[in-house]
Amino acid sequence: RVRRGRLSTLVVMDAAGRMGRGTRKAGRMCGLRRKALVVFAVVACGVFLATAYAANFRRGNQPDLLQSRRVPPVINENSGVVLKHRIDTGQFSPAKQRHHEGDGRAGTVDVAIDAVEQKVDDATDQKTASENTPLTRAVSSLNLAPGETLIALTFSDVKMLAMVVNWSAHLKKKNVPHLVGALDEETAKALTEQNIKNFRVILADAQLDAGSSHGSDNWKRFAVRRIAEVRNLLELGYDVLMSDADVVWVNDPRPYLQCDGGTDAVTVGTTDAVPAGTTDAVTVGTTDVVTAGTTDVVTAGTTDSTGDTSGKNPPHPCVAIAAADVMVSSDNLSPKTDAKEGASYARGGVFNTGVVFLKHTRDAKAFAKAWHHFLSATHGTEHRFARLTSDQQVFNAMTRREGQWPGLELLVRHGNKGEKDYPTRVLIASLGGEKFDGVESFNLGVLPVATFQPGHVGFLQRVNEMDAELFRNVWSGSDDESTEELSVELNNPEGQNRKDDKNPASLTPYCVHATYTFDGSTSVAKQLRFAEVGLWSAEAGDVAFREMTGKENSILHEDTRKDTRKDTRYLTYDASHSIGSLDVDLTEPNIGAHLRLGSAQIENLRDAIAVAKVLKRTLAIPRPFCLCDKVWGGHDNIFNFGCHYPGSQDSHHVPGACPLDHFISPVELTKQGVVFVSLAELGSFRVRGDDITHVVSGLDSVGADDDADGRGGASGSGSSGSETVTSVTKQPLRTVFLPHLASSDEVLRVLLPIDTKVISLSNAFQAFGGVADVR
Repeated sequence: RVRRGRLSTLVVMDAAGRMGRGTRKAGRMCGLRRKALVVFAVVACGVFLATAYAANFRRGNQPDLLQSRRVPPVINENSGVVLKHRIDTGQFSPAKQRHHEGDGRAGTVDVAIDAVEQKVDDATDQKTASENTPLTRAVSSLNLAPGETLIALTFSDVKMLAMVVNWSAHLKKKNVPHLVGALDEETAKALTEQNIKNFRVILADAQLDAGSSHGSDNWKRFAVRRIAEVRNLLELGYDVLMSDADVVWVNDPRPYLQCDGGTDAVTVGTTDAVPAGTTDAVTVGTTDVVTAGTTDVVTAGTTDSTGDTSGKNPPHPCVAIAAADVMVSSDNLSPKTDAKEGASYARGGVFNTGVVFLKHTRDAKAFAKAWHHFLSATHGTEHRFARLTSDQQVFNAMTRREGQWPGLELLVRHGNKGEKDYPTRVLIASLGGEKFDGVESFNLGVLPVATFQPGHVGFLQRVNEMDAELFRNVWSGSDDESTEELSVELNNPEGQNRKDDKNPASLTPYCVHATYTFDGSTSVAKQLRFAEVGLWSAEAGDVAFREMTGKENSILHEDTRKDTRKDTRYLTYDASHSIGSLDVDLTEPNIGAHLRLGSAQIENLRDAIAVAKVLKRTLAIPRPFCLCDKVWGGHDNIFNFGCHYPGSQDSHHVPGACPLDHFISPVELTKQGVVFVSLAELGSFRVRGDDITHVVSGLDSVGADDDADGRGGASGSGSSGSETVTSVTKQPLRTVFLPHLASSDEVLRVLLPIDTKVISLSNAFQAFGGVADVR
């Protein structure tokens, strides 16, 4: 029993010893682990501090885009509220550099924001601005003044090169900052040579769908990329004017889009302007009150914002659209109805994303995010936007409530006595039925068609001849800075069908969009449209001449290749006089008369082509005359609307001048070797009176005085023809007679010795009789 007890004691003691050794070993291991953790923590801290120092060093040596354009915070003197936007409502002037910092003066509107949201936006902006991308480098190259917040943006490949040069040339005239996303290296190089600020955009597909339907997958991928770049500019803190390249900016749109001018109180309502859910009025200034109770209604009411139409201090037309976060152009065709009814009329039509303006607001950013998201929906998914192929289709679908038409509510400015005179142009639009960054609806403004003109309005309706008083709620004459220039560009350069040349208040648009062509939607077809109304710049013409000469789809032909376009000699004719002998009533719309008139004008064009070909001159074609509109398809029944395109009948634009492609294909003329330009393009060469020789021709030469030997030639002194004026000049010119139905030999004998820049035929009808020698 004693031995067993001792054995038990020994076993217990041995077990206790083993446990002690294990505990000491575990303790040593724990100590080692603690030391390792300490060392690791010290190293990690050192790496973190080194990284932070390097980042600060780079940030200190890299210009910050956002800080370079951000305006210092503004404190309202009366309320002490931090302000995000200050809308300058004084007289707009480029000299102001469009600063938005406040100085407490009258004529401004201060809008409060949520301070927490501002910090979040600032953090995002700082991240985007610090990235070194082609876009941020391009923005830096603009060298914008602090407070200059709008950038116009478009994209182009080499097929649209001449078009985008034209886009840029007009914006340069108005000093509007702009950038071009170059879709290929050739375009980027050419734009740089033209001193047009651009950045390279890499696309997987080299060729874009150039059709008007934009129905291909590669076009949709391009649209996704385009909206992504718009979002990037918004995050950099800029307002973005996204525009197709086939838009010409005739006037500076910033006074209207950014609402710089016209009244002491401008309605500026966005969902981030006042903290959501508030019902108390926020006092800004001393008399202006902005109340925001929900995202649906913005109230603005003072005696200065009620639409003072007494003539002393009427509000700027932007008062009707200032509440919008996003603005878009419209394909509607009635400028008068649009001006009268505003958004009530606009919401029933198609929104055209060829012109979209986005403010740097929370709701605009949310919209851009939603637009990009829905555009990215791919085929094969159940998403309702996947089958749509263009950004315009997605835009129109997502902004309307699903399954409803028009699916858009008006943003009502309660208490505004000027609502009748300045009807709202703002709609409450959806974000596709979803919520993005806490936003599910936004304020969408629809731009007036009288001043942001679609093709039919710009090329046919002659809004400049209408009573300007009809458009005082969408157009302010004070915004036009180049009245003399615009009168040359838009007021019928051929002098056709003008109602009142002395009207000093004729409307000039902010832009014209080439949406209405019948010779395809190619760059070439649109070039001629702009050229016909004097909106094709000399810079774009030079590019088209130099880089597109000899190509199959070029308006210019290989025969026109010379050192410069200045060396080119032209032949033209008086279009209105050439149809004067027809037994056709030119004062009333009529389809039968229209067809007879069209046939005669094609004959005139044929004879003019022949004379120009014999002389090896470039033909400058005047616009023809129409007694009926032309339509896209048989479903457009013009006969129920007095020969007008459905929806445009209240403009009464026919009879009137119309585009050449209403009767004949300019592209087909080019393919047949016809060398021509539009008559209006001669204005860019500043042709002097002594550079034009007037020729009595065609039916006009029947019975006219010939020279002594009866073979035609220059008229003697005292001839009645010596005081004739042409459609391209208003000065008396020397007169030459070309025999009626002249042969090619007679054309050469009479006209070839003439070396003036322009020969103008008085009448192209029966001007050419045939080729004397078929060889």
